[in-house]
Amino acid sequence: MELETSRAQLDTLVKQDEILRLNIEEFMRARDTLNGIKGSKSGENMLVPIGANFFIHAKLDEVDKVISNLGSTIAAEESIGEALKRLDRHIDGLNKAGQDIASNVAELEAKCGALTRQLQEVYAQSGIEDE
Repeated sequence: MELETSRAQLDTLVKQDEILRLNIEEFMRARDTLNGIKGSKSGENMLVPIGANFFIHAKLDEVDKVISNLGSTIAAEESIGEALKRLDRHIDGLNKAGQDIASNVAELEAKCGALTRQLQEVYAQSGIEDE
């Protein structure tokens, strides 16, 4: 029972790590886009990523400000520099969470390995064959 629970927890952590990695990639794409806009001038054309590796042609109007979502119904205009700093903080926080998940995964893998060995010993002592 404990082995099954540990394996389920491990599976959950691996899925959380996958979601976390996707979020990091999304934040990094946003950062790359803002860095691309940062050196542009008003009126310039550029390709803007819209997700899933699709881009649109767009003409830049205001290149020194962006609108960012701060909550479910709150958005604010801020400078590209401020937005980049906030993105970097988010990325750092997500990377830290990823490190925590990796540590927990390692602990659970070690625990599952130990429990598996114990179970194999019990099978061997009882004469039950592992199928």
